[in-house]
Amino acid sequence: MKKFFILAAAAVVAIAACSKNEIDNTNSGPKEISYNAVAGKNATKAIINTTFYAPTDPAFGIWGLYQATDWSTNHSNNVWIGASASAATQITYGLDAASTANSEAWRNRASVDYWPLTGSLVFMGYSPYANVSSKAAISVTDNKATLTVTNFQTTTGSWVDDLMWSDAVEKSANDTNYDADGTNATTYNGVPVVFHHALSQITVFAKTDKDYAAQGYTFTITALSVTVDDNATLTVADDLTNAPTVTWTEPATDATRTVLAAASPALTTSYVKQGESFLVIPQTLTAAQDIITVTYQVVHNGVTSTATKTINLTAGDSVALTSFAKNTKYNLNLVFSIDEIKYSPDIIDWEAEATSEYEVPQDAN
Repeated sequence: MKKFFILAAAAVVAIAACSKNEIDNTNSGPKEISYNAVAGKNATKAIINTTFYAPTDPAFGIWGLYQATDWSTNHSNNVWIGASASAATQITYGLDAASTANSEAWRNRASVDYWPLTGSLVFMGYSPYANVSSKAAISVTDNKATLTVTNFQTTTGSWVDDLMWSDAVEKSANDTNYDADGTNATTYNGVPVVFHHALSQITVFAKTDKDYAAQGYTFTITALSVTVDDNATLTVADDLTNAPTVTWTEPATDATRTVLAAASPALTTSYVKQGESFLVIPQTLTAAQDIITVTYQVVHNGVTSTATKTINLTAGDSVALTSFAKNTKYNLNLVFSIDEIKYSPDIIDWEAEATSEYEVPQDAN
């Protein structure tokens, strides 16, 4: 019995953008800072698709670094929005108590933030707020706005915690006619904040290479797990002119993700998703790592055989992986098969010669 492993990787680019309704407290008064956050979200797995950040999505955290003139000439560590460098402002969606016109927006609902009369703000943030609010910090390092999320760990159990970071953007007022949904139509005014997914997504599929039912075989996976690195620190450094530098530290700890703990339906010749998709910290894979562990049963004529196999992702039959990259989805495909017993006969030349002498009787007289 032989088990083959085929690996496929598909990159998913899920980019989010943000804008906001501009709030006028008076016709001539200061302008409130607001956002209309959009992000790649899904009702059950936040990293999967590219729909917009909806009003029902969780709050996100944001900082505004005040610049007396502009970032290129006068950037500093001064945190103008945010209680401190280690406490971002929580941005939520909803209506003002008075429910006035144009009051529905993503913004600081605990304490209204207004645009400064001079200078500019450099915004940078993360999502969702609740998951990383005690771990995230902002600083100016080597002339870059730098977001750090320390010791981020995906949640034990369902492993679906999302983490997104935003590009740094410098503004002195809400953008007008901001195209928040990519339709080239005027939408809300506000700060355009672009979110990117910081994690990798893994989904495991399985099938048989052919239909074994006619031969009386049934394949069933009884347990499936994936072991990966966990608990790492994310650093995003953005100088506002080039693509930001995004770095995950290589963690020293491993975590085992249970994909299946009970028997799945019998496998067929079509790929079927096994368990739930889950998120992992981007990381480097090594040839020494046996990452997938699968236990399966083969039933034939009422006899059950059980086997456990560990699979190295760097030696996949179709794609050899060297790493899990941020903002990327990986489909890990398992293909089960049975090898028929076959024979390979060969005929070789005579290996030795043998001679015999026979005595032939004389003719009788």
